Amino acid sequence: MAHPHDPVGSATAEAVDAVNEEQQRRYGDHFLDLAGLLTTEDGLCCPPLAPLRLLEQATTQEALAQRIVPAGLRAPDDIHLNGWGTWL
Repeated sequence: MAHPHDPVGSATAEAVDAVNEEQQRRYGDHFLDLAGLLTTEDGLCCPPLAPLRLLEQATTQEALAQRIVPAGLRAPDDIHLNGWGTWL
């Protein structure tokens, strides 16, 4: 998953996308796109995350536009997920 230093269009984000596409092709229905869950409106509305109401936070929309994990799910180091992010 991309962190704030790797927004959409960065080399790292493109590499992650390529790996996810290959995994989706290889594993089909058995592939779980965690990045997609953590960086899309649909994912942030799924049952484990919906109570956090992340879509109501201004910084969340900025993060989604860059396809990065919203601050509400990131640890203070901006690399790892916090407790809520790992809950998913």
